[in-house]
Amino acid sequence: MMGEKIAVLMTAYNEEKEWVCESVDSVLGQTYDDLHLYVLLDNPENDVLKDMLKAYEEKDSRVSFFINEKNLGLVGSLNKLLGIVTEKYIARMDADDICEPDRLEREMNFLTDNNLDFVMSDCSFLYPNGERGCGQSIPALIGEEFNEASAYGNVSLHNTWLMRKEVYDSLNGYRDVRFCEDYDFVLRAIQHKFAIGRMSEETVVYRLRTGSVSSLNAKEQFEKAKLLRYMYRKGRNVSEISPEKLNDRFSSYGMEQKEKFATAKTEIDAFAGSLYGGSYVSAMGKAIKILFLSSEGRKLFFNLFLGRCRLSAVYKKAKNSR
Repeated sequence: MMGEKIAVLMTAYNEEKEWVCESVDSVLGQTYDDLHLYVLLDNPENDVLKDMLKAYEEKDSRVSFFINEKNLGLVGSLNKLLGIVTEKYIARMDADDICEPDRLEREMNFLTDNNLDFVMSDCSFLYPNGERGCGQSIPALIGEEFNEASAYGNVSLHNTWLMRKEVYDSLNGYRDVRFCEDYDFVLRAIQHKFAIGRMSEETVVYRLRTGSVSSLNAKEQFEKAKLLRYMYRKGRNVSEISPEKLNDRFSSYGMEQKEKFATAKTEIDAFAGSLYGGSYVSAMGKAIKILFLSSEGRKLFFNLFLGRCRLSAVYKKAKNSR
């Protein structure tokens, strides 16, 4: 499918300069080089990133750089970029993550080989302490397999998405479901009958950051995802759920609650990374710490356990279908 240009959408705000350099370089260094990178800086006062990204635009014709006059947030920024791009295929990338060199090539091949509209992949993890970890071994999920798995957990990683532009156009982009816009989008895409698939291979290195917007709002994200998942399983049209009502319902958490949950979430991610990577002694130590020291950790641990039990049945069925 070389010759079909891919628009890669990236927003930046307060990421470290070195991280953004790594991220941009990993996109521009793809084996699938028929691409155009659209970068939007959502913090007009960040002169460090502004100067650096302008320099990229000046030296590489495949880069277009934009600056918001005021902070719009992730949804507003992505929807703004979606109104600019004209390419038939669109990929997502976060400004602090790293693409494997053949990410786009593999994703495009997976999309075309399986006649899909929307694909994503697995990723490896880079923890705040510098350790690298892998995700759970999940088989490829195609069509109804992906749809069924999405009823028990968000198996989609936003920073790995690649899709036909018509998917975004049909759904009018993202809805402002704060911190859960990706899961909301996936469920709406399923209900609009788009064919979605998830590769089993890792194509992105995902940087986990304590103190980031996503980590500090992990509790709100978690509770919203639970509600969206429940409604999806019950067959309710997710598009009928008002983003405003969802945001109001889960907006009252204080900073102490957010910080406790964010810490627990980081510990859970580290536990899962050790477990999936085969470091069982390390995983056991982390599990004990979670269960004995944090009520939020216990809640997340048992939610992870129950979700994985249900998902395991879906994964087994997917493996047996190959």
